[in-house]
Amino acid sequence: MRIFSFLREPAPRFLLCGTLCGLPFWAAPLPLSGQFPGEFVGRVVDAVSGAGIFGARVFLSDGAIRGATNPEGQIHLRGLEPGIVQLSVEALGYRRAEFSIRILNGSVTHLQMPLHPEALTLEGLEARTSHPGGRAFDEAAIRDSGARTLGDFLSAVPGVVVRRRGPGGPEEISLRGGESDQVLILIDGVPFADPLGGGADLSSVSLSGVGRIEILPGAQTARFGSGALSGVVLISTARTLTSPFEGRIEAGSLGEKGVAFHGGKAFSRSGIPSALLSAGISGGTAEGSFPFRHDAFLGGGEARRTNADWADQSVFATLATAKPGPHSGHLRVSMDRGERGIPGKSFAPSDSARQDRSRVSLAGGWEWEMEGQVLLLSVHHLRQEVHLADPAPPLGPPFDTRTALVASGIEGEFGRGVSRAGFGRWAIGASLRSWQIDSDQLSGPGQVDRIDGSVHFRLDGTGLDLPAGATPAFAVRAHRDGATGDWLAAHDLSLGLALGPLSLHTAHRSGFSPPSPGDLFFREGVGIAPNPELRAERIPSEFEAGFSLLRAGENLELQLSGEAFIGAVRDMIVWMPDFRFVWRPGNVDVHRRGATLRGDLALRPWGVRMGGHWTHTRATYDRGDAGGSQVAYRPRHTAGASLGWAGRGLRTELRARYTGLRYPVPAPINALDPFWNVEGTVGFTGTLGGWEFSPLLRVDRLLDDRSPFIHAFPEPGRTLRFELRVRRGSG
Repeated sequence: MRIFSFLREPAPRFLLCGTLCGLPFWAAPLPLSGQFPGEFVGRVVDAVSGAGIFGARVFLSDGAIRGATNPEGQIHLRGLEPGIVQLSVEALGYRRAEFSIRILNGSVTHLQMPLHPEALTLEGLEARTSHPGGRAFDEAAIRDSGARTLGDFLSAVPGVVVRRRGPGGPEEISLRGGESDQVLILIDGVPFADPLGGGADLSSVSLSGVGRIEILPGAQTARFGSGALSGVVLISTARTLTSPFEGRIEAGSLGEKGVAFHGGKAFSRSGIPSALLSAGISGGTAEGSFPFRHDAFLGGGEARRTNADWADQSVFATLATAKPGPHSGHLRVSMDRGERGIPGKSFAPSDSARQDRSRVSLAGGWEWEMEGQVLLLSVHHLRQEVHLADPAPPLGPPFDTRTALVASGIEGEFGRGVSRAGFGRWAIGASLRSWQIDSDQLSGPGQVDRIDGSVHFRLDGTGLDLPAGATPAFAVRAHRDGATGDWLAAHDLSLGLALGPLSLHTAHRSGFSPPSPGDLFFREGVGIAPNPELRAERIPSEFEAGFSLLRAGENLELQLSGEAFIGAVRDMIVWMPDFRFVWRPGNVDVHRRGATLRGDLALRPWGVRMGGHWTHTRATYDRGDAGGSQVAYRPRHTAGASLGWAGRGLRTELRARYTGLRYPVPAPINALDPFWNVEGTVGFTGTLGGWEFSPLLRVDRLLDDRSPFIHAFPEPGRTLRFELRVRRGSG
């Protein structure tokens, strides 16, 4: 299990630790008037959602860039002569906008600057502005992707590896060669993870009602807490009303069928939006039976996977206040449950293994803002239960186990926005999380109770007025592990530069993640042995550098971007078999380094978009018997390409993903061959009487490839899925 903390908005923060001594000065009330010349404090926001846009570039009328916005969308310009000043603002995924401001002698001028979205298709998905090195996708991009689950959606994102165990089986994310429990998944600030192992099964996360997905690779512990050792995935449910009603029906191969409905109602007071109530329900099933061929060394021959079936249901309701005004908040309750057949162990697959799960979550957040000072508070409570059973496993005795999790958390943060003290924003906060696990899969009494806590400080330097639009930021976090009583610490020191169309960023980070209860106390059995002596995983030093180049014109839009990283993982927890083929977790040092390159081109007059990416990740063991070997099931090379066309309501796209060589054991033997997965989608959007209709056909493994990501978990080859979405007008 991973312990997390929650921030209302993701944001990298950084600067020198010595600035801590200035906190009393920044916290003091500060006047908004000053001496000649004048100043400007602005905030660039999404015209639809009202959210701040990070990295928006601001130009003066002479074409000189004056800086880029911080993670809250804020920018502070000093040294402006009195008079009318023309500003131009541009950001990836938004239309360029012009603004006029009047600068007064010795005064600060304030202005909110909305930008209207202009989608840019990247690798088959529409990406919005995100943090440096990250990727963000809005509600329209998620809807148009045709993906049903989070794992399906993330598998198309450059740099993301989704390990799948066949249809109906678990899907796990890997970033930068890390384990799935080293990637923190937050849904509206609430952690989504297996209560024993700490990893998240992405196949059980429905995309119905999701408004934004953001992926930030690298050691994000200082900003988001324990568990974000290799990255974080932030999932936000929709808080704005794009349609009062939306429905979806779908059907596909392997007997798949499903329905989903969600919508909402906006409330106004004196013509001003005051609140939004939204709700949704979804469900789906699949029969899942399909034939496959055994590997030759397992004897070959035809066989049939009979328990790849699944059934999911979920319901949610959200109440959110409108952003204008000094106070805002939201409250969300969600429930989901599912059952499915699971394939069992790769070396001994089972046709009788089953899993049932249920989860109830309650999350709320509040924000108070007055005179530039902000107070944030978030709380959550969840109950989760997982039932595993196999009455006739091919290896070992039958089992029937249950694991229950009850967890609650609270986090508070206080900070100041753009100020004249010399820095853009600082914030200090603390979090507590209590959790209880009761499982007959654990040794001893079968129950784990603990309370974890953390404190953090973050700072960005938007107001420093540095050359080249420099935006330094700093974050630090101290965490107390409730199981051992140990204190762990992490930092994040970053710097961004905006040089016209070219943006550069660099970061130095550290991170940590304590062992999960399953690693420490898993009940010993046939082929399984726990390790109560495990140490926490640590990244003492990770260095990252990246760039983004955007050239946009009337007929053409081109973006090139990439980043490289290097940083070892000390005491990485890896489950590996011994000479008796008994799996047991151990601490192993792992060297990690790699790079990702992306290119995207849009030819506007013809409606053509194309893109490509390549990722290299070298994650090798640092130990005598496996030194230099790639970590098991971590492909060293992944790549992808896409080609799409859109016009007159019709859109088509072809995507290809390459998965490189993988080793099923911690040694360069028994390699699994690389393979390509080709997908195709054809969709159409039309309107009739105030209703919008969007049919979509998606073909996965178009060339009928059956290569599995993990050995002995068969794939069915080509599958088809058809969906029809219906939307009622717009909010």
